[in-house]
Amino acid sequence: MALLSYASSTDAEKGIHSMSVELNGKVALITGGTSDVGRATAMLFAQAGTKVVVAGRSASDGEAAVEEIEAAGGTACFVRADLSNAIGFEQLMDKALQAYGRLDVTVDLVE
Repeated sequence: MALLSYASSTDAEKGIHSMSVELNGKVALITGGTSDVGRATAMLFAQAGTKVVVAGRSASDGEAAVEEIEAAGGTACFVRADLSNAIGFEQLMDKALQAYGRLDVTVDLVE
């Protein structure tokens, strides 16, 4: 069972409960996936069995992220995207849906 889970002892003391989500077989779109945090997030999702769409502006960084995920046994693709306008967002969504047929999770890490 591949789960992504987070809770710290401080959270528990505050009454915040951990959240676990079954990700195996899901499809996730990670915007900002070429940045350090985005790339690490994409890898975590891939390790949990999620097919990952890495989105970002740098094709070389995006392809490197995909290669890293695939080398670790994950499934990923890169979509070059400029999300500064609605058209760029629509194009990203179209390409992401073309890649895997659906989206189950989106993570927005664009600065």
